Amino acid sequence: MQLVKQMLKQARNSLFACLALLRIKFKSSPSLVILTYHRILPSQSPLRHTEQPGMIATPEALDMHISLLKRLGPEFVALDTSLDAQRENNASPRLALANNGRSIRSGTQRA
Repeated sequence: MQLVKQMLKQARNSLFACLALLRIKFKSSPSLVILTYHRILPSQSPLRHTEQPGMIATPEALDMHISLLKRLGPEFVALDTSLDAQRENNASPRLALANNGRSIRSGTQRA
């Protein structure tokens, strides 16, 4: 029964993720996607045993998320830059991707 629940939960989450990506891809007004993670830890890290489940991701998962979002063709911006532009009523890109105030350019930046 637990296996069935896990499979259904994964299917539901995948469906919602696909719908969200499609909505972002075809939205005509500017969108800002902000990547926020509680903690990025390698699978083998002993610190994983002290973290709450669901509060950590692996570096591989972060890379996968960024790669997936890159396929949507965003402009990579620092969060504070995007918010400043919005406050000053400057034009925003149709799709921008930010990560905790640091710009993501090539590869990933990990805190």
